[in-house]
Amino acid sequence: MNALFAIVALVASAAATNKSPESPSSVPPGTWPDGKKAAFYLSFDDGCPTQPKNVFPLLEKYRIPGTFYICPGWDLFKKYEAAWSNANEYVFLGNHTMTHGKIPDQAALDKELAECNAAIARLRPNQKGPISFAIPSAESMHNVLEITDEEIAETYKRHNLVERWLWHGYPVQCKTIPEMEAYVDKVIESGGVGHMDFHGVGGDWLDPGLEYFEALMKKLDSRRGEIWFATHIQIYERLKNRK
Repeated sequence: MNALFAIVALVASAAATNKSPESPSSVPPGTWPDGKKAAFYLSFDDGCPTQPKNVFPLLEKYRIPGTFYICPGWDLFKKYEAAWSNANEYVFLGNHTMTHGKIPDQAALDKELAECNAAIARLRPNQKGPISFAIPSAESMHNVLEITDEEIAETYKRHNLVERWLWHGYPVQCKTIPEMEAYVDKVIESGGVGHMDFHGVGGDWLDPGLEYFEALMKKLDSRRGEIWFATHIQIYERLKNRK
């Protein structure tokens, strides 16, 4: 029952604020669809050019969705915008603010979020429902702007956003391929939510190398029968509806 009480408290708190401060490490049996033991999602920050080049094809090959937190105001993103608008069905877009720049006040924050949402709607008009949000360059909105929890909740509600769980991936938590593979096994054993977050893949910045990412995809595929592959939003809503 401890796992049940923990997940109820976690999701009730998250649902009240649209914040996801910590992904659950375990949940009650039967939480995930089709008898899967655990849930797993992939996310990618900054809209790096190597993401459409190297990641999109692998997501389609392995039939695993990914959420890409984009900054549509960047010239680098605009250069490859056609690739984003023509992405395959496994690509979902998230809000990473319009410019990833300094946010001096609430009005600037609202502008950054609204403009990014508008770009997502234009690029992926069939993507409906809440939008996943990743705070740029910070683990907490309080580190971006002097803002209360109530103001954060109202901001997310106003822009139909759900905050992503704390960033997890290369090069901080899983530095090597064996560490990453062990992490996947641990997630399945726990029955909770696993996630790996990336920036560049096969180039750009904070890049683990294409070999690393392909190893992750092969590892996830090898345990496909035990994992529910979903987006952050799908997992969040599954937990919220079953709390």
